[in-house]
Amino acid sequence: MKLHKSLLERILKSDLKNKELNVLLYLLQVQDDLGTVLNVHWKEICENVGMVAQSFYNSINSLESKGFITVSKECPLSGEHNGWGLHTIQILIPDAPPRPQVEKISQEELVNYFNACGPYLNLKEYSLINTDIFRKQSAGVKKIILYFLWRHQSNLAISKKGMKPHDIILTPMVTAEMLGFEWGSSRTLAGILLHH
Repeated sequence: MKLHKSLLERILKSDLKNKELNVLLYLLQVQDDLGTVLNVHWKEICENVGMVAQSFYNSINSLESKGFITVSKECPLSGEHNGWGLHTIQILIPDAPPRPQVEKISQEELVNYFNACGPYLNLKEYSLINTDIFRKQSAGVKKIILYFLWRHQSNLAISKKGMKPHDIILTPMVTAEMLGFEWGSSRTLAGILLHH
């Protein structure tokens, strides 16, 4: 359920399409502690994300080619082939250290790995991303929502725990581009919205 800051920043700067982002967000919710989704069947993802098989495979192939995930037909625990329609998917975190060996990992190593990956948005706290309304939004709108969820969580952490904010800077130009507006002479998003 963890969307690490470095991956969120990469998502915000990416050209991910709507269905690709839906698949990635679903994978983030079902990943294990090391960012792996073991032996997941394509039908499970299609049913939960609301897409057909061809859209799933297009999205998975695109996410892999863009460096967001790796896909394997083999189970990393046994080294055996997963079976028809099953995939092992590894979510790639840009700032993550080398992943520890799954079969040998201790609780201390797992905690150290999490700490080295940096702060994260806990998607478990936000049921919004599993709604049809959210899934039907454009990729740009989803990115803006994820950004504001990050800010909300960061502000809660500051008020509850006295923690330092984990800033992600989203400029008006980037925000406008995510929402599908061309950047004009105006320097504010409000100005862009008023002129279109």
